[in-house]
Amino acid sequence: MANESEKVSNLKKELQRILNLDQSRLIKRPEWGTVRFEEIQSNIERTYRLAQQLINSPLERLLEKTIDNINALTRQVAVSFEQLDQFSLGISGNSDKTYHVRSIQQSTNPFFETSAPWAAYLACQRGDVEQNVQKLTRSVKEGDEMVAAAKERIEARDTEMKEIIAKAREASAKAGAAVFTKDFENVAGKMEKSAKIWLRGTIGAAFVTVVVALEGCGFGRSLDWIKARSSRKSAQRWLFWLCC
Repeated sequence: MANESEKVSNLKKELQRILNLDQSRLIKRPEWGTVRFEEIQSNIERTYRLAQQLINSPLERLLEKTIDNINALTRQVAVSFEQLDQFSLGISGNSDKTYHVRSIQQSTNPFFETSAPWAAYLACQRGDVEQNVQKLTRSVKEGDEMVAAAKERIEARDTEMKEIIAKAREASAKAGAAVFTKDFENVAGKMEKSAKIWLRGTIGAAFVTVVVALEGCGFGRSLDWIKARSSRKSAQRWLFWLCC
């Protein structure tokens, strides 16, 4: 058991070597100019996540042989990361980008393939999966409650809106009827006035026609007699009726 604990300690030291490096500076730096290691960015980020998960896991639950295997792969990754951290464009022997890209790929891929399944197993042993399931269950329940509450609010608003629309339609109908009645009265009044004007014009024209006809037929004296017999007051009433 003592040797096993020592092996776990050694593995954690190698994992910490990886985590001590700034992963963002392994991809690009201002002093590197346009040089980027974006082609291995996914390898670097994935390795960091796995190393963080392993160092917080109960590694003592693994077999000694398994710990030794993961430790060897972790040491290779740490070495390749530290070499990349020393990359410089001006230093001979350490400015070969292709070498560093290949070194990172060759160290991180076996590390991930071997360690990832054990990391998942240790997560179950630690209770992470059960906790995540419980969190998910609570989240789903809370989501259902939120949906139900939102549905109730929507239905209440829908009922309220229907009542408002019904009242608005009723008020609009009443207002529309009143407006229609008023408009009808106005139009009717205008038509009545036009009809009176037309009728008076027609009667006046007919009267003129009769007078002209009588004069044309030699009844001028009769017309003079009619004019003489008609009082001034009667003539004024006729003129007022025709013009108003």
